[in-house]
Amino acid sequence: MSNRGFRGGSTARGGRGGGDFRGRGRGGFQHRDAGPPDTVLEMGTFVHAVEDEMLCSSLLVDKVPKFNSAIYLQNKSVIGKIDEILGPINEVYFSVKMGEGMVASSFKKGDKVYIGGDQLLPLERFLPKPKMAGKVEKTLADYNSSLDGQEDVRPEILGYLDEENRVILEHAPDSE
Repeated sequence: MSNRGFRGGSTARGGRGGGDFRGRGRGGFQHRDAGPPDTVLEMGTFVHAVEDEMLCSSLLVDKVPKFNSAIYLQNKSVIGKIDEILGPINEVYFSVKMGEGMVASSFKKGDKVYIGGDQLLPLERFLPKPKMAGKVEKTLADYNSSLDGQEDVRPEILGYLDEENRVILEHAPDSE
């Protein structure tokens, strides 16, 4: 009689069973530090130190940095990573969690900080989408034209867009 379980592990008393994974991992995202980018863009200026981090104001009016993006000096040496993004959309600030050997209080007000161009998102991504009022009307018109001369089986249903561009269907008031 064998003491091996379904997957090759021991089923003997005290054994754990299972096993035989043969080094297969769980997969998923594996982050590798690719080093500094070929070119860096002027991202912002140092405002002041806050605890062990630095607070900076953004100089880019049409881009927003990604969280955890590396922040560099002009010579591409790493200062740290973006920790938080703060402020209104037209006056963006960000905090930088300092890297090893870096001290926030060693920077002076106005010192420039840099970022890799691939670590920026367009500002439009954070702005509200324009309303598309014609979208529902077109959808309802398409529905009506799809009837091919048949009578609408649900003429009492009306549709419109709410403030968040969700389609709202309601019963039409009785017209007697």
